[in-house]
Amino acid sequence: MMQSPRNEPAALESEEEIRWGEYLLAIRLRLGIYGFLGVVAFMFYFREGVSWPCVGAGFVATMLISSIMVWNDYVDRVHDAKKGRTLASRDPRAFLLYVVLVWGLTLSGIGSVFVANRDAGWILIFLAVIGCLYGWFRTVPFLSGISVALSFAGLVLLASAFAPEVERDRVGLLFVCVMAMAYGRENLADLEDVGIDQGYKATLPVMLGEGKARTLIRFCTLFSIGLACWITPWAFVVVPFTVWVFLEMRNSELAFGKIQKIYDVQSVGFMLLLPWI
Repeated sequence: MMQSPRNEPAALESEEEIRWGEYLLAIRLRLGIYGFLGVVAFMFYFREGVSWPCVGAGFVATMLISSIMVWNDYVDRVHDAKKGRTLASRDPRAFLLYVVLVWGLTLSGIGSVFVANRDAGWILIFLAVIGCLYGWFRTVPFLSGISVALSFAGLVLLASAFAPEVERDRVGLLFVCVMAMAYGRENLADLEDVGIDQGYKATLPVMLGEGKARTLIRFCTLFSIGLACWITPWAFVVVPFTVWVFLEMRNSELAFGKIQKIYDVQSVGFMLLLPWI
């Protein structure tokens, strides 16, 4: 049935709205907010009082997360189309311009942080390099998951750059805790994609199989929460979510969306406890 000419502008406008909505979703705003809250929480854990330059660096870290996400969407555009994410593959040139715009804003932010605090600037540059190389890390066994975990743990180092008197042991313990937590979460996502990733990504589930991947996810979860409870006994309040993750992981068919949400509540819950310690 032919569309009435008077309805064509409305249809085009609706299509344009959907497209811009997809571009907005591509920057993974929720993930960026997690990163920002992490930097602020770590800041209050390492020092008393607000460091506004650190808050600004947290905002730049949010921009960096978005930049890394859209860049890797472009690099993986053909592969991601198999998962139903087709924005980058439908119009690669337009999406690449979007990537350049987002990265331009981010690099300006990194430059301003570098001027104010060189240590923080170098950390952001390091995280940016890791993020840009993620698309090539996929062919190196286990490295893609490790790079993601290292990127999130790098936010601990970013916050510590604005607390020069903090003890290194305190920074190191939280760094390892966050890295283990993020590594478990990333491997959970990789386990969901194990069928599609065969022959494309050398993730841990692809290399070792589902059984061993489940075991490692459980270990990372338990290890990270153990460290969290060592950092503060208040972390026991998120242990019920850890137990919930373990119970869900026992099922033969995993409800990945549900488990990932539980894992996120556990991780964010611990993070939000840090300012009150």
